[in-house]
Amino acid sequence: MIKMKSVATIAELSGYLFGQRLVLVCFWKKGCPGCMMVSKLIPLLEKDTVPLFGFDCSGGMDQAKALGINGTPQWVLYENGEKIEWINPAADRDVLYAFLTEQIGISLLRPLFDMALDEGKVYANQMQDAIAEIMFRSRDNGNDILAAARLKILKACVETPADRVGECLAAQIARCS
Repeated sequence: MIKMKSVATIAELSGYLFGQRLVLVCFWKKGCPGCMMVSKLIPLLEKDTVPLFGFDCSGGMDQAKALGINGTPQWVLYENGEKIEWINPAADRDVLYAFLTEQIGISLLRPLFDMALDEGKVYANQMQDAIAEIMFRSRDNGNDILAAARLKILKACVETPADRVGECLAAQIARCS
């Protein structure tokens, strides 16, 4: 069983890339909703034979940008130290499944894969709600309060039918104020 190893510098990652045929690197950062969603897949990937690394971009994106990464989450497949494929794992589950199973050759049962992503989506939503609530209740920084309020207002109306979005936004604004 391969466990995901965390790295946070280019030098540290480079030391692991060379000498390995295939390596999957998961670029992530704290508070990233997509990162939270796909985090529930990691235990399934750790059971395979492809080395797996998590590159923590929480301290800033400078290191990741030097590697050609412009945002998180992003998963990159390296072969013999060369970047050969990359994907935003939160964008399309079918593309992600094909990337993992066909391109990398990881053994994943589709129902388990789907279940992990569904669980990850619920987890990400709950974490965003919790973060927004904490920020909203914090009175230290007016910008944090505004950001939290916007997040709660928009999130509450995401799945509202198009003809009722205005009504939903008005109700959420009234509730928050």
